[in-house]
Order: sequence, then C-alpha cells, then structure tokens
Amino acid sequence: MPRRRSSNNVLTFRGTAKKDPKRYADRKNAPVPTDPLGDPPAYFNDGEREAWATIARTAPDRVLFRRDEIIVAMAARLWASIIARPQHKVRAAEVARMESMLSRLGMTPSDASRVAATQPPEANEFDDIPPRRR
Repeated sequence: MPRRRSSNNVLTFRGTAKKDPKRYADRKNAPVPTDPLGDPPAYFNDGEREAWATIARTAPDRVLFRRDEIIVAMAARLWASIIARPQHKVRAAEVARMESMLSRLGMTPSDASRVAATQPPEANEFDDIPPRRR
C-alpha cells in the first residue's frame, strides 16, 4: 500500500518542496483552510456533543478546520457510542476505525509528529489597496 500524501506544510518544513519544486507544482494552488472548526451539529445528543468537545479540545492547535467537520462528526459519534457501552461490548473493528480517524486528524502520538499546523497568513501593508481595474 502506498504512503499517504504529505501535506504542503510538511513538505515545506522538510525542505522537500524547495529541493524539487517541479514535483510539487500541482499543489501550488492548494486551498488553505481559514475557518475554525465550528460547533457540533444540532442533531447530536449530549454524549456526542461531549465527544465533539473532547476531540476539538485535544487536537493540536490550528489543525482542525470547518473542512474537517464531517470526519470530526463521524469520530465524535463513534467515540460517544464506544464510551457509552461496557468495554466487553466494544468491537475490535470500532476501535480500529476510531484509531484510524484519530490518526488522520493527527491525534495519535506517532501522527502528531507528522502534522503541520496551518499558519495564519501574514499581514501585508498592501492588503487594503483594492485591485487595479483594467
């Protein structure tokens, strides 16, 4: 199975993108998330809301954004269902799925080292100038 694709931030941090810029040219215009992770969906019950809050609170800073709400919702619902049952009633497949989702969110010890937080854009003195019309 091939390795998962590294994020642009990770490639920049490693210096890989600078070493071989042609290899990563297709990522040049990749979207940069700006909207923070929102509140849990209204249809969540109390246990699922608490699971959402736990995931949002324990995730590395500036890693979860609005674009991640679907996988965070899936993880929160699964986590809430796991902790609501006695341990002997939890299936191994559920635990494996939870580990996989946490891994993709950079929330396991080994994956935390691979996650690069999105940096806020730097202010530019020319940002307030409207674009010139042609």
